[in-house]
Amino acid sequence: MVNVLSIRCAGFLACVLLMTLFALAPVVQGATYYVKTNGNDAAAGTTWATAKQTIQAAVDIAADGDDVWVTNGLYQTGTRITPGSTNGTLNRLVITNNITVQSVNGPAFTAIQGEQNGNTLASIRCVFMSTGALSGFTLIDGYAPFVGSGLYVDASGGGAYAYGASLSNCVVIGNEAGRAGGGVAGGSLYDCRIESNIASNGGGGVYESTVYDSSILSNSVTWLGLGGGALESTLFRTWVSENTSFTGGGVGNSTLHDCEIY
Repeated sequence: MVNVLSIRCAGFLACVLLMTLFALAPVVQGATYYVKTNGNDAAAGTTWATAKQTIQAAVDIAADGDDVWVTNGLYQTGTRITPGSTNGTLNRLVITNNITVQSVNGPAFTAIQGEQNGNTLASIRCVFMSTGALSGFTLIDGYAPFVGSGLYVDASGGGAYAYGASLSNCVVIGNEAGRAGGGVAGGSLYDCRIESNIASNGGGGVYESTVYDSSILSNSVTWLGLGGGALESTLFRTWVSENTSFTGGGVGNSTLHDCEIY
């Protein structure tokens, strides 16, 4: 006769042993890379003493799960072509791996600056992200131009094109897009301030974004566009104030939860 109690006991002991082995196993953490304005892109980037000079140089050597720490300063050099672009639009920073890029002291001290040369290919968006997280930066003076094919990946998200990615504790200010999302297109935003951005067609502040506990202020849409603050987005506990558009000055075609529109 099979001893069911013995089988159950043996199974239980095996589970306990397996759980113990998992508990004792070392936790594998990702690598950390460092960036400072007086760093050197030829250096290893693995300590502050060997920090990279541009954020892109550290991002390029980081793998999924790694962290990139950026100290105080204005980061305004270097360009990278938009992935999937048909006309070569430019970005100051491109993130395509699942990493976290974080400033040391927050957006008041650390900024990524694009370049505004009108609706031309000489303009530069601040950040393109297809995954990963960006935290604690000011994104300023970015421009996503509507040139040539006019693909949304080229012409939307003047501050950040962030589908599949997230931004937290960021200030996105003074950016422009030739199509939609003057500040940000796509992505999840947490505790951000989206202010004084412009889009030609819609979503002066954000377009197709999910926004939590943030403020969307003084953004605008030119031409006959829609959604001065937000277009086709979902907002939670967000303050939307003094945005302008031909239709839907505050928001357009969006879902709001516990928000205030002023």
